Amino acid sequence: MKKIKQTLTASLLACTSLNSLHAEVAPLSYGIKAFFSLSSLRGIDSAVKIGGKSPAAPFMGKCWFAGMAQVEYAFTNYIGTELCLGYSSVGGKFSAQEKAEEGREPNKNPTFSTHTHGVTIPISLCVYPLGREEDGGTLKVFLGPDIYIPFSRKTCIAVAIKDSEDVTKEDSSSKEIGGLDVALRFGLSYDVLRGVSIEACYGMGFMNRLNLEKDKKATVFGDTVSGLDNMKTQYIHAGVGLNLASFFQS
Repeated sequence: MKKIKQTLTASLLACTSLNSLHAEVAPLSYGIKAFFSLSSLRGIDSAVKIGGKSPAAPFMGKCWFAGMAQVEYAFTNYIGTELCLGYSSVGGKFSAQEKAEEGREPNKNPTFSTHTHGVTIPISLCVYPLGREEDGGTLKVFLGPDIYIPFSRKTCIAVAIKDSEDVTKEDSSSKEIGGLDVALRFGLSYDVLRGVSIEACYGMGFMNRLNLEKDKKATVFGDTVSGLDNMKTQYIHAGVGLNLASFFQS
C-alpha cells in the first residue's frame, strides 16, 4: 500500500511538472506590425498667426500607415522589454479661422501643412498584468521613447487669391523642418490568438518641428505664418501584430 501511494505521488508530481513546462512561454519573440496612423500638430496656440488670423488645428491632421519589425524579451512572466524598427509618417495642418460676412461666401482660408516620412525606433518597457499566456489572451501595457529620424521632409502653404477660387502653393526647403524627434509612446496590446495581437498606442513628440534657431524668420513664407516656435507633433497608431516566433515553437 505504501508503494502504491509513493507511485501515485510521483506520477502526480511528474504530471504537474510536465504541465508547467508546457504552459511556459518562450521569453524571446519577434515579428512584424502594421498600423493605421493618425497624426496632427500640437502647440498651435494663440501666439500662432496665419494670414494675420488665429488658426484652428484639427486632431485628424494626417492619415497614413506605419509598419515595423519587433523583438521582445520577457525577463519574467510579468515584465519585459521591446525594441522596434520601422517606417512612419508624421505631420499635420492648421487653417485660419475666418467667419464669412452675412450674405457672402468666405474666401478659402490660408492653410499651413507639414509632413515627414522617416524611420521610427520605439523602445518600450512592457508589463503583462495578467501574466503571459501561450495560446493568446496576454494583455500587454508598454511605455517608452520613440526615436524618429525623418528622411523626407516638406512644408507647404495654400493661400487663396482674394475673390478667386485659385489657390497658390509654395513649398519650403527641407532644412527648415526639424530633424530628429523624440516622443513618449504608450499603449496596449492584446493577443487575440496565438501569434496574432491587436495594438493601439499614443505618441507625443517633444522636439520643435521647425528649425527656428537656424532661420530667424518664422518660416520661409515670411509674415504669412508666425509664432511657430512651439510646434510639435502627436500621433495615434492602431493595428495588428504577428508574432513569427510563435509559429516555430511547439
